[in-house]
Amino acid sequence: LQTSPREELYFDKFGHRDNYIGIDESAEGIIFNKRVNFKPGTSEPVIVNNKNNIYIFCNDFNNKGIVTGFFSDNYGKNFIPFNLPLTNEVHTYADPDAETDNNGNIYFTAVQRDNKNFSSIVLIINSGGSQKNYLIDSNQNGTIKFDKPKILILQNKIYITFIKKEDEKKQLILFSSNLDLTGNQFTLLSSDNPNSASLKNHNQDLLISYSNDEEINLLVYYTNSNTLNNFKICEFESPGKKIKGQNIIKSSGNFGVRVNSSPSMLISNLNNKIYITYCGKNGEDNSDIFITHSELSYLNFSNPVKISGDKSLNDQFHQVISEDESGNIYITYQDSRDDEKNILVNTYLSYSFDQGNSFSDLKLSTKSFNPYNIVVGGNYIGDYNSQIVTNDKLISVWTDGRKNNFDLYMGVIHLKKLLN
Repeated sequence: LQTSPREELYFDKFGHRDNYIGIDESAEGIIFNKRVNFKPGTSEPVIVNNKNNIYIFCNDFNNKGIVTGFFSDNYGKNFIPFNLPLTNEVHTYADPDAETDNNGNIYFTAVQRDNKNFSSIVLIINSGGSQKNYLIDSNQNGTIKFDKPKILILQNKIYITFIKKEDEKKQLILFSSNLDLTGNQFTLLSSDNPNSASLKNHNQDLLISYSNDEEINLLVYYTNSNTLNNFKICEFESPGKKIKGQNIIKSSGNFGVRVNSSPSMLISNLNNKIYITYCGKNGEDNSDIFITHSELSYLNFSNPVKISGDKSLNDQFHQVISEDESGNIYITYQDSRDDEKNILVNTYLSYSFDQGNSFSDLKLSTKSFNPYNIVVGGNYIGDYNSQIVTNDKLISVWTDGRKNNFDLYMGVIHLKKLLN
């Protein structure tokens, strides 16, 4: 499993840090970057948008017993930090994900860990400042571990997928419930060693893409009948090389960067297509990003193709996909193409104005960083990034190490300028 390291490993490396003084903003051409957090020690951001209010949640090595979030009502020009208290006796959390509904309520899920390092899946519902916490699944005796919860609000119901590991066996589980947490139901989605999943909806049904070590798969869960269909999308080779059960790129001595295939899924509002992008090996290239697509009316996926124009064997990883109102596709990811030694990391954007038939590339970060300077636990620099399209802007957030610590940076592009 790949939850974030406990905070002791962070403090052993970095010690306790004070808040930053001032802001950090930079621009290059049509690209604008801004640091989101006010204190170092943050990673794995997830960004959600509701009625032009932006919320960013993240891991935070500094906070015990509370969830760290940032709020903006001016499209990211300014952020206000806020916190959500975790359940009593909880020490830390990892792998955050969040959703909002039409009423502006916040639904947050994560893996939380107590002082004994026993983990559970938590759901936090914040409605108008009033908060309720629920344990969705928990580890009563220390033999069960959890990973990578994903949440979706649909038809006045809550859906959460997560990885559950017991006796060295991993399962992908779907939890469903009414908004008042009645009618709870657990469904086994997969027991073929699943690694990570992406959750979307189409015509009130759930689409769940997930990977194992050999395949990218798509599950269609029909909510009215509670039935499940499984479609194999493609075979692939996991990125990097296996070291102690983890997929590692940039390995050097005791250090490296852990990655996984991390399928990211888009249901297009323009052409009734589904797009899935993932990370995998490509011959001698340890980590490339691929995309495949299909009509939703009949699931027959195209042969996966590499999205970036990078001609080197350098690494691309941690991808996320979204689209604008015109159906233009945007995939951001972290990329080492600009360093001949394949170490320094930038954030890149690949975009398509022809429904995914071709892509162009643009560097989204204004400064690179050396992952060896921030890695903790031997290989952790964060496991995923996030983005939204709102108000004719692409807003991407990622874990960044340009200040030689764990920070969240935001990259913003005005899409009209990109189109021009």
